[in-house]
Amino acid sequence: MLTDTEAGLALAVPVNVYLTVVWVLFLPHSSHARTRRVEMPVAVVAILAAAFTPEPVLLGGLVSVALVAMSVAAPPVTAEMP
Repeated sequence: MLTDTEAGLALAVPVNVYLTVVWVLFLPHSSHARTRRVEMPVAVVAILAAAFTPEPVLLGGLVSVALVAMSVAAPPVTAEMP
């Protein structure tokens, strides 16, 4: 049987690896504002911190929902042609 921390880390580590890789791959091609560029690293830290709480899966999910909501609610970025 897993403890809360072990279950949280079992969720947080793969999710954080995925989010970090996506962030690194898209960062050079992003023309977003500075605040949009820090959303992903803040979410990664928050999900990792949630792993050490009594409800790691719930809090990790809520952070993920917040990340998606911020991405959807942000105004679209128009690409400028060179």
